[in-house]
Amino acid sequence: MVTTYQALNASQLDYAHELLEEIHPIDDTPFCVAFPWLGVFTMCGVPNYPKYRKDQVAEEGENHGLDKETGEPLLARKKTMLVNGKEVVKKSKKKKKNNVQDQAKLDAEPLARLGFGIVAYTDILWTLIAIFFLFSLMLAPTMSAFHAGTGYANVNPEVVQYELGMIGNMGFSSVQCASIPVSVGKLNIACSYGTIGEILDSGVNQADEQAANCASNDDIKACVPDSASFLADLDGIIGEDSKLLTFGGANADLWTSSATADTCAGDHSRLFVQYSCIQANDVLDTKYKQVSLAVSTGVLICLLFTISIRYMFQGGKMKQIDWDMATITAGDYTVEFDIPEAAYDDWY
Repeated sequence: MVTTYQALNASQLDYAHELLEEIHPIDDTPFCVAFPWLGVFTMCGVPNYPKYRKDQVAEEGENHGLDKETGEPLLARKKTMLVNGKEVVKKSKKKKKNNVQDQAKLDAEPLARLGFGIVAYTDILWTLIAIFFLFSLMLAPTMSAFHAGTGYANVNPEVVQYELGMIGNMGFSSVQCASIPVSVGKLNIACSYGTIGEILDSGVNQADEQAANCASNDDIKACVPDSASFLADLDGIIGEDSKLLTFGGANADLWTSSATADTCAGDHSRLFVQYSCIQANDVLDTKYKQVSLAVSTGVLICLLFTISIRYMFQGGKMKQIDWDMATITAGDYTVEFDIPEAAYDDWY
């Protein structure tokens, strides 16, 4: 079974607009009227801005929508409408309650006519904006210190985004591995940050499948370089930021035994050296101070944020009490209802 619906007529559409405009009284309010202190920068394209703002306050949020045919206010039209051929009484317009009588307060805060909730909400938003701006200023020295680092100086700029403003840009200790075919005879050992601190391991991989290996194991232990000159060269690179090792090419002088050299220096043999890169003590001391500053600032920010939230919570309760005291009327404690004349007579 297909359900068909009758299209809304013009009267029903007008009535829907009436209800929407009553529910959302500030929907069409210009930005600079809702937030006057921004009016200096935006003006919202409103001609005669001061006059328009006074009209908004004086009208107490009245609906300004006009009927396209008659030019009369939408809410001033007749009380009934036709729905499916039947005359239906429209929902009466609610009287907008506005107990804020202080005109200066309305001039300073146009949203006040909407009640305490929206005012408190906007106050919280502006308070959060202010405190987070303050927190950003407090972290500026830390961010500046991080930007001064060179930890990512050798990284492709296209893959570096926010890292330059983080602690990693201050440099770091690491373990590196360098490898080269034995037939080349030269191996460059370098640290992207810091200096070479210790030779951790070295060896010769015998097959292409082991090309990525960078640690001694039982398969290659027979080909571990033991030449005194090569070991001395390894010791000599400690403390350098980079060093080019030369070890003899195809007839590599990596081993004391020529038999071992003949066995290990094959076409697929690759020499590897595993080493650590460390930072100097003065650099570590600077990092310690900068990180201590960052941590202290972070703790202070957490404390201030907690205090701010507590302040807004407690201050909001006090403002709500002040608001109630300033706007309370007898209508807040009374109920109005109609008593038919017959019921009145029966009661008495």
